[in-house]
Amino acid sequence: MRLASAAWLTELRGLGRAFVHVLEAEWSALSAELGASGRTFLRALALFAMAIVILGWVAGLLSLAAVFLLSLYMPTWVSVLIVAGALALLAVLLILRGRVAMARAQPPAEIVKRRVDGHVAWLQSQVGAAGERGPGATHREPDDGAV
Repeated sequence: MRLASAAWLTELRGLGRAFVHVLEAEWSALSAELGASGRTFLRALALFAMAIVILGWVAGLLSLAAVFLLSLYMPTWVSVLIVAGALALLAVLLILRGRVAMARAQPPAEIVKRRVDGHVAWLQSQVGAAGERGPGATHREPDDGAV
């Protein structure tokens, strides 16, 4: 009876060490992945900011020049409408480009959920494998190294 109790105690200690190992590895991998996703998100925000700044300066200067140029050949109000339409088209194109960049960034909640689900599955497989091996069997590390 005492031998079985010692075997279970050894298994429990091994499980505790494995859990700490998983938490440490998960923290470092999660930090790296969130950092990469954050950089992608910041690049997308920078694209939006650049689009707004450029649209502000360029729209003012070019619209004035274009309106003056077109007003030589047509009424001024028609010139203003043509220039405004061209600037609106440019703004739409920049916004679409920014949306594509935003779509590439993975939300942090999805990253955490995916990683936790993977580790829960790994832990369940370890507990199941330990039960099949019987008490007193040694702990084995995950094969893929992505803990």
